[in-house]
Amino acid sequence: MGSINRSGEPIELVATFLGFNGVGKTTLLYNILDRTVPDPVPKVLPWNEEPGPLYLQTQTTDGRKVHLHLRDTYVLDEFDRLRPLNFPGTDVFVLCFPAVDRAHHDIFEDTLDLFWRDEIVRCGFQDIPVILLKTKVDEVTPENIKDQVWQEAVDMSRHRVGWMFSLEVSVLNRSTVQELISRIIVVALKHAERKARKSKRLSCCLL
Repeated sequence: MGSINRSGEPIELVATFLGFNGVGKTTLLYNILDRTVPDPVPKVLPWNEEPGPLYLQTQTTDGRKVHLHLRDTYVLDEFDRLRPLNFPGTDVFVLCFPAVDRAHHDIFEDTLDLFWRDEIVRCGFQDIPVILLKTKVDEVTPENIKDQVWQEAVDMSRHRVGWMFSLEVSVLNRSTVQELISRIIVVALKHAERKARKSKRLSCCLL
């Protein structure tokens, strides 16, 4: 999608959320859309239009209207071939991982660095920017300190693989959700504008 329109129509941007099940992607997306989280929480954000479209109506810092389309994904053997169907049109991937994980020593090398980077590259989307997002930071306590994912490990992964940057979010802290939205829009907009310039140059060459 990622269309840039200077005529006053909303800019259409797409953020695709990745990560293993249980990291809080779907709950976070409900919060971004400012909707009530159902009980039980569905495996993925429903694609139907009820109670409204799956995009956030907002604007850039210079006042341009934006429709930020949100795509949820799910990890299961039968979904592995379907998941990449969400990738075309993506302007930014948001790769989620939990703040507390008993397997945190291997979380990056075995999952983020290998599994997700391999899937993105294999499907031909290695030019799409990726934001690392640490979720559920409100669950960090002194009791589970040994299972926490430390920022040093996040930074090592970011430099090793080339993820853009990392953020932290808690659905209990609206300010972190708002910061996430702002950063997603900035990154997605830059990618969409770069893609538009490339398309324009290609059209000129063909002419």
